[in-house]
Amino acid sequence: PQGSSDPLASIEDGGTGQVQHATAAAVFNFNLEVTGSDGVSNVTSPTHDIRTETREGRIHVSLSKSGPLSKDLVLLVHYSDPHQPRAITEPGRAKFGTESWMSNPAVMLNFFPKFSTTRAACEFIFVVDRSGSMSGGFIKSASETLVLFLKSIPPGCHFNIIGFGSRHQSLFPKSVPYDQKNLDTAVRHAEGLQADLGGTELLSPLRHIFGLPLLSGLPRQVFVLTDGSVSNTSACIDEVKKNVKHARCFTFGIGSGASTALVKGLARAGNGTAEFIQGGERMQPKVISSLKRALQPSVTDLKAEFKLPAGYEILQAPAKLPTIFNGDKAVVYGIVCSTGKTALVESAVKGTATLRGMILGKTIEYSIPFQIPQPSEEETGP
Repeated sequence: PQGSSDPLASIEDGGTGQVQHATAAAVFNFNLEVTGSDGVSNVTSPTHDIRTETREGRIHVSLSKSGPLSKDLVLLVHYSDPHQPRAITEPGRAKFGTESWMSNPAVMLNFFPKFSTTRAACEFIFVVDRSGSMSGGFIKSASETLVLFLKSIPPGCHFNIIGFGSRHQSLFPKSVPYDQKNLDTAVRHAEGLQADLGGTELLSPLRHIFGLPLLSGLPRQVFVLTDGSVSNTSACIDEVKKNVKHARCFTFGIGSGASTALVKGLARAGNGTAEFIQGGERMQPKVISSLKRALQPSVTDLKAEFKLPAGYEILQAPAKLPTIFNGDKAVVYGIVCSTGKTALVESAVKGTATLRGMILGKTIEYSIPFQIPQPSEEETGP
């Protein structure tokens, strides 16, 4: 209102007033505290000048000078050994009481392994959906994806193509060496794919593939390309899981109608990866990524185990951990609960998290000690 210095003051008697505009330099102060900084080598920013200072095991970060921000502030926290598994803890918030998960402390495990990426020759079996639902753009997309796969296979490998619908058909009687003659035959076959095999019966070709003798020195990699779903999803997933020690399974869901349960379930059971291709999407990055993963070792059967003092237990999420390829990261969360008379964790808790997995037939194991501080009354956090 006119004559008032209060911008929120009301205007009496329903009158109106002119909005006054003013400009002033915005002042912005930023402070960040990095706790648990033992493994942190430094904190940098590619966007702003910052100042860092380490005090009492904590890194304090602030802007070199105050002022308005014309762009997003980006901070990078660098670890001295980024591939060393770590445990980060968060105290519970006592103010939320026993009815809220926020009152429970939590621990987060980060696993970002780095291992040899030496490529080994493999046997590739491409299982292509040629059921009636694949007609039109879907079979064209499958054809283009398959051609890209075929032209990206490294030397020294063997391969075959199996189309499935109500029945299944193999291009070659058995997997053949990857040479120019066989490649030309396969490309012609892929370019002429038709959706002419009736319904969608995947279990039969899977059983056929897993019943074939393994080729000496050539790990078997199965790639499934499909647009839809099947009536026996669980049976197909179980078949892949039963044979996972002899073959890995990678999947490609084509189009928006591809069954997430089937595509992801097969890949998860087969220690592979799942990709989805939508209309008009570039396929090359996903094809190359899947091939690279098929040609490298991976950490399988990864499990997390938490040890706590008597009277405490951990609720873990996710319950089943995925296969980890080079460059992948696994994050495991544990909610710490008290099994005593009170549901709250009322004191500091020390524990150990153990990660175990298999790579190239050998067991790997990491033990990570952690300590959860006493419940906090602070307003910080979610």
